[in-house]
Amino acid sequence: MKILEPDFNAAILIHIAIKAYDLEKAKTFYCDVMGATAFRIMEDRITFGLKNMQLVCHLTKEDVLAEKASFYPNHFGFTFRNIAAYGKYYDRIMINFKEHVHQFESIRFKDRADEHRTFILLDPSNNFIEIKCYLKNHTSF
Repeated sequence: MKILEPDFNAAILIHIAIKAYDLEKAKTFYCDVMGATAFRIMEDRITFGLKNMQLVCHLTKEDVLAEKASFYPNHFGFTFRNIAAYGKYYDRIMINFKEHVHQFESIRFKDRADEHRTFILLDPSNNFIEIKCYLKNHTSF
């Protein structure tokens, strides 16, 4: 079973499109590291399923987007609703894919309603992926 197996029964699918300098590297990263399922592979793009997110990596020439990578505002990610599942995913990344970690786990917004654990990955095309889990039980985030 994939870590983030696509949920094709979800009422809404989130669609995100990002750059990819090398589609084979993108496929390896998103399937092996992120646990996605590649379900449409074309000459100039790959579409992945990640729970209720459809992620499309579009082939892009490196010189077109050769700007320095910056996390803000250019990132996407997902939020775990269960701290145990988040911890298991984080451990899997640390054991198997540590080379993709851009920022190791930290706690943001300590003692606030939106306090959360977070870490940031960097894919082979310098796209930032934030993985987080809120620590307080709420539904507004």
